Amino acid sequence: MSKNKLSNADMEKMFYEIVQYSKDQGCPVTVFKSLEKINGSNGYFSADPEPHIKVALKNRPWPKAIELIIHEFCHYWQWQDGFLGRKDDEGNLIYSRILDGEHVSPTDREKASQLVRISEYDCEMRTEKLFEKWKLEEIFPPEEHKKSAATYNRHIVWSIGDKTTPGSGIFYAKYDTLGDKLWGNKKFTFFWDPTTSSGMAKIIEPISAEHKAVFDKAAGIKASKVAARKGRA
Repeated sequence: MSKNKLSNADMEKMFYEIVQYSKDQGCPVTVFKSLEKINGSNGYFSADPEPHIKVALKNRPWPKAIELIIHEFCHYWQWQDGFLGRKDDEGNLIYSRILDGEHVSPTDREKASQLVRISEYDCEMRTEKLFEKWKLEEIFPPEEHKKSAATYNRHIVWSIGDKTTPGSGIFYAKYDTLGDKLWGNKKFTFFWDPTTSSGMAKIIEPISAEHKAVFDKAAGIKASKVAARKGRA
């Protein structure tokens, strides 16, 4: 299957086939064509009160829409597996409070930062497994996807913060466009391995000043605003 040979109609059909697949697996999907974000993010899975997915499609190219729905389905897969003992739900609830502008304690901020990053990185690894299973690697090249996973990881810690540093409290929906600015020519042949101490250290490490500056600039955050926010930590 080649990206160059797929029309928008082909990819739209593929997207809705995955929506139907998710429903058939017990997780219905609501698609919001007129929204860029839903509850502060591009899309989400929730098990409250029953498993379901919601995704926002406005201004989202079909390849990105397909990637999004597969990613959110993988969160359902995590939930079925009882990943992290479903403690990642607690992290996501804290993150939602942060996105709503609520000040949370450094302990809660660190808990959310670690749980969400561990959960999301595992989800990206599962997403790649489905790309392989469904033969979508030409649309989503493995190295590019691994780079995207690393970029998302850096976005999360920039957004949430960690124990010592507050985050921006912003979900920057176009985070994936910043990969080259974050990583330059770095190659991503392998995922960071969460089963090793070195791999986990990469997943939950603090954000560097250089990476933070990239996100701040993209989101239009001025240095004075960042300083003021730090003063309220």
